[in-house]
Amino acid sequence: MHRIPLVIAFLAGLIGPALAQQGESEAASPAPAQQVESTAPAQQAENEAASPTLAQQIEAANAKFIDFFNKSDFAGIGSLYSEDATAFPPDSSMVKGRAAIEAMWKGMGEQVTDPEVSTLEVKSLGPTAAQEFGQFSLKTKGSTPQEVTGKYVVIWEKVGDDWKMATDIWNHGN
Repeated sequence: MHRIPLVIAFLAGLIGPALAQQGESEAASPAPAQQVESTAPAQQAENEAASPTLAQQIEAANAKFIDFFNKSDFAGIGSLYSEDATAFPPDSSMVKGRAAIEAMWKGMGEQVTDPEVSTLEVKSLGPTAAQEFGQFSLKTKGSTPQEVTGKYVVIWEKVGDDWKMATDIWNHGN
């Protein structure tokens, strides 16, 4: 019976100073806090307008990939990968390094055409890394072309001012 008043007194002792401190800080300077809040969104919007978002940068790199592929510029495709990148093509061995990845895409360019990618999500993994996943489609070359669809995941690495593919894996199916 005597414990309940003790518990209430103990809790009041813990909560009271925190509430008083909160009240003091709110009364001390409400205008600067409001002013900072009102100018921060404007500055943030201005900064966002000045530089493309991460997703926009990744999608621009993907557009370069498609353009390079359609022009059979496999050196251009290679330039989109980091020097030590690794690709994981379906039903094949890992392909390591920019030169080997360039050669891999050259071989694929002889077998497929009309690539398309659709980014579903881009997620920052820190200031120099990002993850992207999405879907792709392409057509096989030959007397009876077939459409191939699938999914992919890319880990991007910031190299200087550019985003480069560091890890690239894809497979067939949805």
